[in-house]
Amino acid sequence: MDRNDLPFTGERYVPECMDEGMRYEHWHRYRLAEQFSRGRRVLDLASGEGYGSFLLSENANFAVGMDCDRQSLEHAAAKYRRGLLAFTQGRAESLPFREATFDLVTAFEVIEHLEPQEAMLAEIARVLRPYGVGMISTPNKKVYSDDRDYANPYHVREFYVPQFRTLLQRYFKHVRLLGQRLAAGSLIWPLSSEAQPGAATPVGLLHAKTPARESQSIKEEAAYADAMYVVAICSQTPISTSANFYVSGLMETEGRYLEEKEGRIRGLQREVASMAQWGRQLDDEIRQKEELIRKWQGEVAALSAACQEKDALIVRQQRQFEERTQWALQLDAACRDKDAALAAIRRSLAYRALRKLGALP
Repeated sequence: MDRNDLPFTGERYVPECMDEGMRYEHWHRYRLAEQFSRGRRVLDLASGEGYGSFLLSENANFAVGMDCDRQSLEHAAAKYRRGLLAFTQGRAESLPFREATFDLVTAFEVIEHLEPQEAMLAEIARVLRPYGVGMISTPNKKVYSDDRDYANPYHVREFYVPQFRTLLQRYFKHVRLLGQRLAAGSLIWPLSSEAQPGAATPVGLLHAKTPARESQSIKEEAAYADAMYVVAICSQTPISTSANFYVSGLMETEGRYLEEKEGRIRGLQREVASMAQWGRQLDDEIRQKEELIRKWQGEVAALSAACQEKDALIVRQQRQFEERTQWALQLDAACRDKDAALAAIRRSLAYRALRKLGALP
C-alpha cells in the first residue's frame, strides 16, 4: 500500500492534505502529551493516519495506536514502522485490553464523534494504571460552533466547558482543563554569534512553555472563553509533574504558516481580480445581448405589425371572396332559371308551330 493513499475525508487529519494551521492544532496536543509518555505504556485512541501514535512512541516504553477503520490502520502500519509501536483495530467504547494496562491514554477529538461517550470514558478509566493519565480533547461548543454559527456534520454531541468537566469528573478524581486555540506569533532570539553559551537557536518546531502563574488572576471563565478546543488531563491520583501547570506553545520558526496564509491571500486576491475581470466581461456580454434582444424585439414588433396587416388583408379578401361567391351563385341560379324558361318555351305548341313555318330555328 502506498503510504500517501489515505483519502482526506474532511474530518480525519492527513498531514499531506492539511494546511499548516490544522497541523499545529493536531501536532500540538501530541507534543503536549509527550511529557506523560516517556518510558510509559501508551494507548492512542482513534489513531487515524498514525502520526500521533508515532510521535508518542519516540520516547515511550511501547505505544499502541487503535482505530476502528481498517484502511487507516493498514496505512499507518505501512507508513510508521518502529519496534515499540503497534496498530490494532478496536472501538473506544469497548477496548480490547485488560484493566490497568496503560500509563497514558490519549483520545484527541474523539468523544464528540461517539454516541456512547460515557462508555468511552469508563473504558479509558478501566485500562489506565492507578497513576495513569488520560488526555482527552474536544471542541469548545461555545467557540467552535455557537460563535461561528457552524455545525460539524461529523459530530454527534459537543460540550460546553462546564458540561465537559462534569462528565469527566464522573470517571476521574482529578481533572485539569487546558484551552487551545491557533494564534500567530513572533520570535526574538540571539543570533549565533551573540548567543550565550548553551543558548538554544530555534530550528524547525519549537515547543515553548511559559509559567501559567503569570495569569492566575484571570477568572476561569475568561481563561476558556476564547478556547477553540479543550484538552483535559485526567487521573485518579494527583498529577505529580508540574508540567501541566504551564502554558504550552507550538511555534513554527520557519515561517511556513504565515507564508502559507499570505500565499493563500495572494491567491484569493488573484481569484478576486480574475472574477472581477470575468464579471466585467459578463457585463459586456449582457449589454451586447440586451442590445441584440432590443433589436430582435424591434424586428419582432415589425413582423407582428406586418402579420397583422396581412391578417387584415386576408380577412378583406376572404370577405370579397365570399361576396363574389354569393354573386356567382346568384348568377348561376338566374342562368338555370332562364334555361328552364327557354326549355319550357321550346316545348310549347306555339314554338313548334312557328318552327314548322320556318320562323324560328
